[in-house]
Amino acid sequence: MAFSFFSWLISFITGRPDPERERKRVLKWTTKMLAANKYGNFYRTKTEEVSPEFARFFFDIYKVVSPAQAVLRNAAQSNRLKLYTIHAFLDETQLAILERLTPANIELRAQNTPSASLAHEMQDEFDCLAEGFDPERVNAIDGCYTLILGMAKFVAYDFYFLLRKFDSQLSERTLNVNPLFVAIQGAAVSDDIKDFLELSAGLDMDRDWDAALRVLKNFKGADVVNPKLWDKILAEIQEVKRAGILEILVRIITRDPDWGWDPRLTREHITGEYLETIRHEIFEILTRITTAKQDARVVGYAKRFFGDITTDRLAHYNDKNNEQYKKRNFNGFTFARGLNYLQVFLLDEGPQVQFLSDLILIRGQWISPTLFRPLSDAVRLLVSIPDMIKALDDSLSDHGAYGPKLERALTKAEHSKSQIRNINATLDHLNNDARLIITDAIFNLSVIEDTLKDILEDYRRPISLIILNWGELETFSNGDLEGRIDRMHKRLEEMLHLLHLVVQDSDEEAETEAEAEH
Repeated sequence: MAFSFFSWLISFITGRPDPERERKRVLKWTTKMLAANKYGNFYRTKTEEVSPEFARFFFDIYKVVSPAQAVLRNAAQSNRLKLYTIHAFLDETQLAILERLTPANIELRAQNTPSASLAHEMQDEFDCLAEGFDPERVNAIDGCYTLILGMAKFVAYDFYFLLRKFDSQLSERTLNVNPLFVAIQGAAVSDDIKDFLELSAGLDMDRDWDAALRVLKNFKGADVVNPKLWDKILAEIQEVKRAGILEILVRIITRDPDWGWDPRLTREHITGEYLETIRHEIFEILTRITTAKQDARVVGYAKRFFGDITTDRLAHYNDKNNEQYKKRNFNGFTFARGLNYLQVFLLDEGPQVQFLSDLILIRGQWISPTLFRPLSDAVRLLVSIPDMIKALDDSLSDHGAYGPKLERALTKAEHSKSQIRNINATLDHLNNDARLIITDAIFNLSVIEDTLKDILEDYRRPISLIILNWGELETFSNGDLEGRIDRMHKRLEEMLHLLHLVVQDSDEEAETEAEAEH
């Protein structure tokens, strides 16, 4: 008391205001405001108690929102709710486009449309869909979803916890009773009032609640709350807020006349994320379908070409080891099949190519050296390719340049973007090398195939124009020379077709992925 008198005396002499005296003066004035307030009966000043009438206000809200609490518990995490909200505002054109872009329809369209053409069609359709999201539609969607989440947060308020303070016998979600509320000390509910103010900040009556409740009804198959009762609750809450009674109660109970709060209103934005998700999903489906079609085409042709021969000749750069990358959404070994097919052909058919080329080049009497030089160069370069393939494969072994590096990176990729970049860079390098090997092989095999075609025609001419000693070569061939050349020419032709399929399918897949990234 002495300190208060001393402070008052100093403030009286110096003319400076006394903060404590000012606080009490404002509190007194706030208490007078309470007495004059329409909801002044919420608080009993003499006993510092919050009244049963205060509890009744919250119980009336609880009766309306209680059924919605369980329904909206996970609303903020529901992607399905986002879809329902967005689709509620789309026009017929946009809904028709979405129907065309369902997985079932994309698969159906892919049966009769080349992948690249379908990718262009889908991109045009997606662009048309996106153009329909004008600012007015986006604002309506985002505004509706903001209301829904605001409602979800509000109904999640623990009304039962608050009401039990006024009636300890009250049972949760028992709404058809008349609770025996009693007055309690204000200090027991000040924090509850603050929470209520924050969670009810976005409950503006003037917003389009009809649209929000309609979306929720479609989402759950029934009314989440009774629309008429919800409107009534909104009106009551708005009236209480307009009266400012809840802020007054907090100031009086906490004896802090300066207490205030800023409504933390956030606006949700879901349309951009939605469009990106749609774009990603439709092109992911197309990529999967395209890959499956390509695989089936290549594998089917390879089966006919190789028969029952095992086509996995590489220990590391193969389909089996490719799975660990595909499962983690890496491109993996793009040319695993093509490189394995090539290795099988060169190891199994290479000796026959070598025999025929040696016979024709060494023992053949060519009219001009310029005619046999392309064949000689192509065979020489082709002979070195199996070693190049083996070197690439060995680089992925436990002792290779890339094997340990990729293995370490894979173990850390889940938590390290730098490791993901390292894996992609390494795979790109390996795939580029594999592609170069295949394209070099295609070129040299094409030269050999063309030459065999020319000399086969020359063999069948009455008068040879390329090789002059066919009769002598026939004696060294240990069999039907024409048949052996013809067979090898056809095998080369078929092998080239298979390799072209591998490269072409890789290019189509890359083009499809490029469309997806557009």
